[in-house]
Amino acid sequence: MAFDDPPVPLPSEIVRLRNHDAFPQAMHALAASMLHYSDTDRGLAAMFKDAGRYVAALCAAALRDEGVTLPRLKALCARFGLLSPGRAHALLIYLRWLGYVHFWSDRRGRGAARYTLTEEFAAAWRRHLGGALAAAARLDPAAAAMFARLDDDAAFDLFNRLHLDQLVDATAMIPHVEATMTVFINRDGGSQVLWALLTMSDERDCPPAGILRPGVERLAARFGVSATHLKWMLRDARSHGLVEEAGRGEIRLSAAGREQLRLLYAAQFARLITACRAVVAGAPSPAAAGDAKPL
Repeated sequence: MAFDDPPVPLPSEIVRLRNHDAFPQAMHALAASMLHYSDTDRGLAAMFKDAGRYVAALCAAALRDEGVTLPRLKALCARFGLLSPGRAHALLIYLRWLGYVHFWSDRRGRGAARYTLTEEFAAAWRRHLGGALAAAARLDPAAAAMFARLDDDAAFDLFNRLHLDQLVDATAMIPHVEATMTVFINRDGGSQVLWALLTMSDERDCPPAGILRPGVERLAARFGVSATHLKWMLRDARSHGLVEEAGRGEIRLSAAGREQLRLLYAAQFARLITACRAVVAGAPSPAAAGDAKPL
């Protein structure tokens, strides 16, 4: 499927960020930060594997102050359509194995089992958010202000709920980045592969225009996927017009692929910055995340 210009108009904030002078550097910084935590924290690496697992972890983070129940987590994941109820259950089990959640025994025999997120989870989530906010601070001072408040539990919890709420409106961007979502973001290890590709060049050239040497076997081992899986991913990226062959074992991001990545990251920054502005402005706590309107 070739890339076509989608008919849905772009939100003005995304256009503003996409055209910001520091956008290439911010995009490179965000990809580099996510790649760093993917390489150094096995828990975060598991949450970063695909969009569904990341959103499920964000849902858990948004429920930190009230505790996580499996029905609530399943319901949130179902609303966003990115993770099946069965995979939500598996993720909760995995988080418990990591020591990121623990059973809250004081449920007095009533209702679903409730889990609390541990300080280990909160610390890991703060670290990765800190990297994202530092990148976003290149584009908007509200991100720098939120970065300074990450250790404030009330601000941290409110930010997570607001950030989750921003995903409700994310479907407006899907026509603009659908191929990238299909080929990379929704597939096992796809985001990690993109981060690696985006950081293979200077920060002023992001997304890179030159020839890239991904090294399929090396990247597959790095991100815990098979080389065959990664080869199919890159094959699909070519068939969707996102990358072009540039020689034996070499590729180049196409003009259309580079623009999809710019729009994808501009949308991510827009959601981050909108949540930052609300926290910094002293926004009241939003409705419980589970009450957000479905996508």
